[in-house]
Amino acid sequence: MTLYKFNNAVVQYNNTVSSSFNMETGVKQGSVLSAYLFTLYMDNLVNALINTRVGCMMGSRLVNTLVYADDVVLIAPSVGALKILLKECEAFTNTHHVNFNSNKSSLLHFNKSRQLNNCPNIDVKLCGVPIQLKNEVNYLGTVLRNDINLHNADKCINDMKIRTNVIMNEFRHIDTSARSKLFKSQATCFFSSELFNLDSNYIDRLMTDWRISARKVLKVDKRTHCNLIPPLVKSKDPLLLIEQRILNFFRKMLIHDNGLVKFIANFSHSNSFSYMYKNIMSILHKHSISHEKLYCNQSIKIRDNIAPNWRVTLIHEILSAKDGLLFVNLNNAELNTILYELCVN
Repeated sequence: MTLYKFNNAVVQYNNTVSSSFNMETGVKQGSVLSAYLFTLYMDNLVNALINTRVGCMMGSRLVNTLVYADDVVLIAPSVGALKILLKECEAFTNTHHVNFNSNKSSLLHFNKSRQLNNCPNIDVKLCGVPIQLKNEVNYLGTVLRNDINLHNADKCINDMKIRTNVIMNEFRHIDTSARSKLFKSQATCFFSSELFNLDSNYIDRLMTDWRISARKVLKVDKRTHCNLIPPLVKSKDPLLLIEQRILNFFRKMLIHDNGLVKFIANFSHSNSFSYMYKNIMSILHKHSISHEKLYCNQSIKIRDNIAPNWRVTLIHEILSAKDGLLFVNLNNAELNTILYELCVN
């Protein structure tokens, strides 16, 4: 209380400093306590929304709002239900002196067709300002769509291509091993891949673009065999990495302290219409993992059965030679010929 009661600040502009003034609103940016204090402040809104008993049902449980810091998601089965929830938000602004930015708010209407012109005329306002209807929105860095897939890999693919080009433009002349490390750490983070649908065609597209990017970083022929790429980059196959992330993410939900998170995990695991259920069943079956291991406290490691062979070792040696790290009595043309034979034939 003392920290906030006696919270003074000044404004500096060039070489001029204003007189001191007391800060009476807001939480300190970057403070360890800020997230907890803001959560306490928003609890009244969450409780008010839950007490409306209006929203979408997941089994026997009402799920009408999700809140992360200052990002609020409202989930409603109809326009009428959504307007009731929005009224509670408007009442909260008056009683707690909080302003919601209507211009930064977005509306997703889930239907079988993603085309907005097939949606009914939806007129939803927040504090008198209409909320824009969209096909997709960026929420906490994850792009959510209004169709059955909910999410796709477009952002991951675009980020990977852009960062691969940056690596090749800025670090073209460093050795292959260093470029591979940069590629793994900077271009293949696969952010939000925990939400991918493994049955979707964008997974194949992601794998194809990953191999194209990896060949570019390695500076090998674009026809280099696919099974050589992961060991050459010294990485697991990206599909295995994504499967591992999905499995880890789901396991953490199952044993999470938050009751809602645990409920959603168990609900999706018990309903075959959920693509998360299909993902988990596919991963368990593919890697011969028992259901019991999902609920144990020990981590589950998916093993990569592809081990580097003599061909991969020799390719690494030749790439090092091309980088000038080894001294051999071969010219560049001869090295390229041998590399082609190893990678393509």
